Amino acid sequence: IREKRKIIVLESREKRTIEKPRLPRTAKKLDTKRMTSEMGELGVDVDIDDDETHLGRARSRSVTKKALKRKREQSMEVDTKSRSRSRSRTVPRDQSGVRDPVMAKKVKKIAMNAQKARNHQARKGEGDRVILDMKPKHLFAGKRKQGKTDRR
Repeated sequence: IREKRKIIVLESREKRTIEKPRLPRTAKKLDTKRMTSEMGELGVDVDIDDDETHLGRARSRSVTKKALKRKREQSMEVDTKSRSRSRSRTVPRDQSGVRDPVMAKKVKKIAMNAQKARNHQARKGEGDRVILDMKPKHLFAGKRKQGKTDRR
């Protein structure tokens, strides 16, 4: 039995030396063609020619482009000022990584299946954790009920 175990250990050590990645991640080069094709497969639209993308010129996200010059009476209105767009662009967290309705349906199904086990076990989930009202012992212990003695 001991020899068998030694043989198994030696084999696993050999396997470990062989099955390591040949190149470190830093050594692998990523060209733009391959990257765009891979990102396209994942459902991310990558346009290198577009200046607004992260591959082109970076632009501040929090503020929109300045409003074009207008007549004096129009510029007096409050609506024409450029506003922060950070809030209107945010996608809900449950939809943030989803590319299309088919994928959204799949994700929802997976989430429901994950929840099913918790429902089956009937345990407390992350939303059920409660801080109970802790009554201070020194105010409630040994106090006489009813009458004047409880508030003297």
